[in-house]
Amino acid sequence: MAAAAVMVSASLPAFLVGALAPHIGTEMPFAAAEVGITMACTFTVAGVLSPLGGRLVQQLGAHRVARIISALCTAGLLGISVAHAVWQLVGALLLVGLANALSQPASNQLLAQLQTPRRRALAFGVVQAAIPAAALAAGAALAVASHGVDWRATTLVAAVCTIAVQAVVPRRGASLAPVPPARTPGRTPTARPSRPVPAGQLATLVLTGALASAAATALPTFIATAGLAQGLSPFTVAGAQMAGSIGSIVVRVLAPVAVSQAPEQRRFTLMAVLIGAGTAGLLLLVPGTPAAFVLGAVLGLAFGWGWNSLYNQLVAATAPGRVASTTGSTQAGVFLGGTAGPALFALVAARIGFPTAWTVMAVLMAVAAACALAGQAGRRRPTASRMTTAERI
Repeated sequence: MAAAAVMVSASLPAFLVGALAPHIGTEMPFAAAEVGITMACTFTVAGVLSPLGGRLVQQLGAHRVARIISALCTAGLLGISVAHAVWQLVGALLLVGLANALSQPASNQLLAQLQTPRRRALAFGVVQAAIPAAALAAGAALAVASHGVDWRATTLVAAVCTIAVQAVVPRRGASLAPVPPARTPGRTPTARPSRPVPAGQLATLVLTGALASAAATALPTFIATAGLAQGLSPFTVAGAQMAGSIGSIVVRVLAPVAVSQAPEQRRFTLMAVLIGAGTAGLLLLVPGTPAAFVLGAVLGLAFGWGWNSLYNQLVAATAPGRVASTTGSTQAGVFLGGTAGPALFALVAARIGFPTAWTVMAVLMAVAAACALAGQAGRRRPTASRMTTAERI
């Protein structure tokens, strides 16, 4: 519960700013270009600092890191609520970027310690589902703000919610270092292997995460701005974002559980299928008609943004004993993709238009699906006798 609450806190501020962009734009210049700049700054900080975050969480422990993340998000939201210029919004979101650099390595290392494959898979799904839950909350905030509630008041309410997260974080917690196996009388415990990840395999994971994240991050960031610009009502856009976020929550929970004991090749294949379905959703956004836009938003968010739990499960399986540091590397790719995606979308949308921008994002996601299939083809299937417990994560 604490891990999921912290993940919501880390994800909410950026999505909230994206959803409330039309209302923020009534007080300061905050069109698609400015939204792209603020998101790019946020995810750049998260990407650059993720490798350091992976090492830091192992030293400080889960409970301390969770409190730091919550405090950073609260400070960021308070900064957003009092901002009167774009540079002030950027400064507040830099704190959020730092929180995100810590959140993923911490949660992956913690979840990798769970011993039962199905329970571990469910935990990965629930924690990663916290991210679209934050987007769901952002969509609800758009609906509330469109009903006459000031966007600053909405942001202050979110800040209070992140303060409440402190109550569910235990004051004492275990370190995020791997848990040693229990000793059995007469037997020598077998340590979980700690080996470097092959460079090619790590590169495939990083590239898949970066490309898919580039397209997926642009979707919740610009869905409100694009929908309103194309003539849809605020309630239609908010409803589509909320429905897609609910779909993403369901997919993130069920996908890793469905392949919790399957070979890694099958997990790569399922991830490619999810990303491919997300590509179809992005293409449906191109025509701009209300029906296609709503369906595309739901598919894009549900599937194109639903692969993350399976991705993190694969990362943990690839690097037993090195989960936090490996997650730092893969999350650097994910966050830097999240930097490039919104920036590229904003540039294309400003110069050519939203339909072309959605097309570019669909191409990026299609290439990500191809990379996932390449990762599946590159995995050598171990025999049952050689498969270790760690490889069955």
